[in-house]
Amino acid sequence: MADIFEALTASDRPYKKAKTLSEALKILAFMAKDKHIDPNLFAIFIQRQIYQKYADDFLPTEQHDTVDELALLKIVFPEDKVPSHTKHSDLSKAITVVDLCSTSSLVI
Repeated sequence: MADIFEALTASDRPYKKAKTLSEALKILAFMAKDKHIDPNLFAIFIQRQIYQKYADDFLPTEQHDTVDELALLKIVFPEDKVPSHTKHSDLSKAITVVDLCSTSSLVI
């Protein structure tokens, strides 16, 4: 998932324009809905604002925009089934942002 997010937001690709945060996350939300990526990991990525930590460190300000986290989660989960990251403590422990400053990538 992190690799997809980085690829969507990368501004150094001559063959495509970099997506804003909200555009990239909406694509990931539909991928989670269709089970191309793990929906629970996507929920943690959103709820823990891991995307924002990456953006703050690596994306130019013109790619930062308003992210409607609840709307993204509703794409993936029925309204009454949106998980909280506290319900997924085992998954939460597995997610780390590893040395973003030196690697410029997320590891999930």
